Amino acid sequence: MDAFLQDLKHAGRGLLRTPGFTAVAIATLALGIGSNTAVFTVVRGVLFSPLPYVEADRLVKIGGFIPGVAKPELSGSPAELNDYRERAQSFQAVTAVWPLHTNLVGGDKPVRVAFAGVSQNFFDVLGVRPAMGRVFRSDEMNQGVGTKIVISWAAWQRHFGGDDDIIGRGINIDGDPFEIVGVMPRGFHHPGQPLDAEVEMWGTFDINPGGRWYFRNFRPLQLFARLKPGATAGSAGAELAKIADELRAEYPQSYPEGSGWLTGVEPMKTEIVGDMEQVLLILFGAVGFVLLVACTNVAALLIARGAARSHQTAVKMALGGNRRAIMRFQLAESLLLALAGGVVSVLVALTTTGLLRNFAATYMPRAELIEFTLPVLLFSLLVAVGAGLVFGMAPAIMASLTNPLASLNEGARGSSKSHGWLRDGLVIGEVAVSVILVVGSGLLIRSFDKLMNVDMGFDPTDIKVAQTYLPVQIDPNEGPYRQFPNRVRFYDEVVRRLEALPEVAKAGGVSDLPLRSVNGLRFVLEGEELEANLRPNAEFRVVTDGYFDVMSIPLIKGRGFTTFDDNESVQVAMVNQAWADRHANGRDPIGMRFRLGNGNQGALWEVVGVVGNVKMQSLDLGVREAIYLHHLQAAGNNMTFVFQTTAEPGPVLEKARQIVAQVDPDQPAFGLATMDGVVAASVAERRVLMWMVSLFGVLALVLAGLGVFGVLSFRVRQRNREIGIRLALGATPGSVVQLVLRDGFRLGAIGVGVG
Repeated sequence: MDAFLQDLKHAGRGLLRTPGFTAVAIATLALGIGSNTAVFTVVRGVLFSPLPYVEADRLVKIGGFIPGVAKPELSGSPAELNDYRERAQSFQAVTAVWPLHTNLVGGDKPVRVAFAGVSQNFFDVLGVRPAMGRVFRSDEMNQGVGTKIVISWAAWQRHFGGDDDIIGRGINIDGDPFEIVGVMPRGFHHPGQPLDAEVEMWGTFDINPGGRWYFRNFRPLQLFARLKPGATAGSAGAELAKIADELRAEYPQSYPEGSGWLTGVEPMKTEIVGDMEQVLLILFGAVGFVLLVACTNVAALLIARGAARSHQTAVKMALGGNRRAIMRFQLAESLLLALAGGVVSVLVALTTTGLLRNFAATYMPRAELIEFTLPVLLFSLLVAVGAGLVFGMAPAIMASLTNPLASLNEGARGSSKSHGWLRDGLVIGEVAVSVILVVGSGLLIRSFDKLMNVDMGFDPTDIKVAQTYLPVQIDPNEGPYRQFPNRVRFYDEVVRRLEALPEVAKAGGVSDLPLRSVNGLRFVLEGEELEANLRPNAEFRVVTDGYFDVMSIPLIKGRGFTTFDDNESVQVAMVNQAWADRHANGRDPIGMRFRLGNGNQGALWEVVGVVGNVKMQSLDLGVREAIYLHHLQAAGNNMTFVFQTTAEPGPVLEKARQIVAQVDPDQPAFGLATMDGVVAASVAERRVLMWMVSLFGVLALVLAGLGVFGVLSFRVRQRNREIGIRLALGATPGSVVQLVLRDGFRLGAIGVGVG
């Protein structure tokens, strides 16, 4: 150890005597270690930080799904929840969540909040108690809905100013009175974001046998369970598959043969993190390549440095120095450089973690957990030490293999060609790795460009959007918007006032905006006899008659909706080209009729028009069949208003919000955005991956360029005497430049070819 400490001291003095080399090496390592530290900070916060629940590794999401229908999303019905509770031996407890959007009214202005109706045992299954107050009791139901509310810590601060007297306070949600009985602790988050927003409030609902919503084919629920000690997600999934077989045999009407209904179990973290896990692991791999390039670069520089002092090393060995001492000194020098690069990277990470967290908050779940902590510091130091050993080993071995007599003879001639092949190999390797990253980022850019240029079926240019959701009160006999004419009047008045704005060219509305929400509904053609679960599924939208014009969705055949298509006329529908291609079978789709839903007694809807296909779910998924109904005949409680204007988004969207408030002061307008922004948000994860991998590719390429420069500059210094002789014998400066560049192009070309 004393000898190693002496080596560190001498290595430090040597590095201080060559500030140029030292600065380049430290900067190179700081880039490699710093980029790895930054990505690890994100990976640790998002993927590895423990979930805010007791024994979170025993929490799973369970349910069923139908392959090929939209995204495979586990869901369940109240009856299936009861089945799993009674039959599954792998679960200690099972609970349910019904995600809902609600309007919080009574304050300065109405606010849209993400609300979750949950089973009474929801917080017990998660193992979390409130910071203030209590959770739910079974005797607090009114017409199947609990009358008490538990709110998040963030909601307590945001909507109620952190009022100390919050427990027992009455609030109004969708026109119904509720009482706040609990506040969850700071840092508690609902599992996932089922509504594309953080859930802020929880209430209970009755899903027991005989309850208001106890149906087997009604599947709006997310089901979560706590595994018994010793049980695993795999064993629970196998047991659930057996239960599914039993349910198919007992309830063939609900699970007919050919429906494709399957059950599944996945860890809770999968529900929360989602596709971001794959994105982060790809980034972690990419940034690992950057570190590899940085290490290779510094190794090549150290080999060149070692070759430059080979005469000194040979003298030491000729005077009795052993190879172990030579290797130890080289490793000491490498570790000093690595630790210095690690310190610089840590200082940079400390100052940029906040910026990184704010950036990630837009795209990633659990971004609030991204912080520079002791584990991140230890990771950075571990990477620094590991990098020092990795890039220091080759120079150390090469130095220890020095032949004293040969080195002294070469030194007398003023040059050294020993081990040049290794330097060249390292440079070729780092160029090859850089090419891999650059080509990978190029492919990502190319695929992203193609994705953004697919035919969306609509033109988002200059379109602004504002969303509303009319409340549904608990009592089915109460609430103004239970009445169909009141919903129609609200939508018509908002559209009329939007079109009256001088900066708005035209306006319309759609129940579910493309690329923002998905809403499928089964249907059956007139004359066909199909079991409910075997009926085809189509995207379902309710639109105003101006919607297609605003979105530039072309009418292909037939006619569009008019103001005459109301409740007094024949019920009409429009379909997209994909629907017509599949179900018309060569016939004219105009005049075809179908029933919506699972029943056989519903109204028949007649097709009067065919419009172009629209990307509803995602730009990279195929076009699904779509059915459109007119709001004058089928207005529901949700509507997103779309209007075309070249005005700046901020002021005109604020006017849209004010218009909604003028029509009904208790209704908030939310989801205010441009349609271009909606499209961009739908590909946000891909965009982040593309830019980050591209950044790492460029960084690796810059480092590889520095490596080529370092090797070439060393060679030029080695060949100073030779170059002088060439010039003395009549060589031109241009020929000397060509001589040097030839080596650089050779190394680069081989590296590119290998990459």
